[in-house]
Amino acid sequence: DVKMTQKSFNFARKFSLPLYFVSAADGTNVVKLFNDAIRLAVSYKHNSQDFMDEVLQELENFDLEQKEEDVPDQAQRGNTESPSPS
Repeated sequence: DVKMTQKSFNFARKFSLPLYFVSAADGTNVVKLFNDAIRLAVSYKHNSQDFMDEVLQELENFDLEQKEEDVPDQAQRGNTESPSPS
C-alpha cells in the first residue's frame, strides 16, 4: 500500500533503526533487507563495545575442560569441608 510508505514510524526513528518496506508478494526489498541485516550483524560482531560480548569472547578463549592430572583428587587435597553441626 503506497499510503504506508508515507507514514512515519516513531519506533524506528527514536532508535535510529533502518525501516524497510518489503513485500513477500512481489519480493520488493526482501533481498536488500537480508543483505543489510547480515552486513550490520557482522559489523556489530567485529566492532562491538558491549560488555556481554566482551565476556563471551573471553569465555571462548577460556579452556573449561581440565585434564585429570591438573585436578588433584579428593584424597590428595584432604577434607576441606567444615564439620557439620551436631
